Amino acid sequence: MYFTFMFIVIVITNKSDGFGQGELTITAAMESLGNSLFMDVVPESWAKRAYPSLYGLSQWYADMLQRVKELESWTGDFQLPAAVWLAGFFNPQSFLTAIMQQVNHHEMK
Repeated sequence: MYFTFMFIVIVITNKSDGFGQGELTITAAMESLGNSLFMDVVPESWAKRAYPSLYGLSQWYADMLQRVKELESWTGDFQLPAAVWLAGFFNPQSFLTAIMQQVNHHEMK
């Protein structure tokens, strides 16, 4: 699955800036983002805030949508399903710790 991204960013400057009005200005960050999207690579600024992954951008995006869909299915009833996609969690260690705490809590009663 391939996604085509096309970004056109136009920054309109004021006359007081001395550059005139309606001039196209592309920053280094915008150029880096555009290059990453064109090369099907997760942009560095996104990777810093996301879960670790070796996927290309199109696979990474599809995987992220699956993870979000899994989490959204839980928000409807807040019940733990019979089976979970452990690798789909953003932080599986926290989930396992919470399960162990719940089991210990029920055993202590």
